Amino acid sequence: MIGLVPWCMYAVAPWYRMAQAGRLVDSPAQFIRWLGDTPAARALHLLAGEERQLCLMLEHRHDDRRLNPETCLLATAAAHCHLDIPAPLQDQVRYLLADLLCDPMLTQPMADLLLRLDPQALRALGPDVAPGADERLGLAAGTTARVLADLAAHRAFSGNRQLRQAAWRASGSPPTVDVPDFGGWSGPAVPTMRVTSANLVHAGVLAAPEGQTAAEYVTGIQRLLAPNYDTRAARWLTEETADGHDGPVGRTASS
Repeated sequence: MIGLVPWCMYAVAPWYRMAQAGRLVDSPAQFIRWLGDTPAARALHLLAGEERQLCLMLEHRHDDRRLNPETCLLATAAAHCHLDIPAPLQDQVRYLLADLLCDPMLTQPMADLLLRLDPQALRALGPDVAPGADERLGLAAGTTARVLADLAAHRAFSGNRQLRQAAWRASGSPPTVDVPDFGGWSGPAVPTMRVTSANLVHAGVLAAPEGQTAAEYVTGIQRLLAPNYDTRAARWLTEETADGHDGPVGRTASS
């Protein structure tokens, strides 16, 4: 029972709130029936005896204004599963994808979705300085872009965020990753966003991060939801600070 609580709050709650928003269900009991004869429904049945508590778990928001788990779920699923995004939610998805652009944390389908929603999204990386530099220095078109890409890939400049963004901007395409792992992020929404990635890795829609099998990656995410985890990284993702305010949200200071 205790093990099901974090699973319910982080993995199930976004789906429940999306079903509510779509007026498919209006109570946990209806949600369980709507799920049908599935492992998730059977697990929720174990928590359904105390309906008020189950409702609190499903409706309690582990998010913030900047990172909304439902929006992450919708953006990732829409990009990889070819779902239509309702017009009223397109701006939310666009803002989230743009926020993931610079880290980088977009898969190729997510990057493609961002550019469909906002063809000028690459402006967030800064101005494209390459064409002007080629013209001023009398270089063949594209030379500065290739130099920027080479420098950005060099170990000596691995921590230079501005250089990386200038190289990405000059390339004319967003930087991408195999899976949005959110490993360098912190905040109350991050566990749910990582669960979303793990679900898609488990389903074979996303590849696991380099050096890990799909099973290893999913198991690592599952450990964040375990009731007895005691790692500093897991606590950092979910706890509040000592003064009662939420801990840092989003990017770490080093990024």
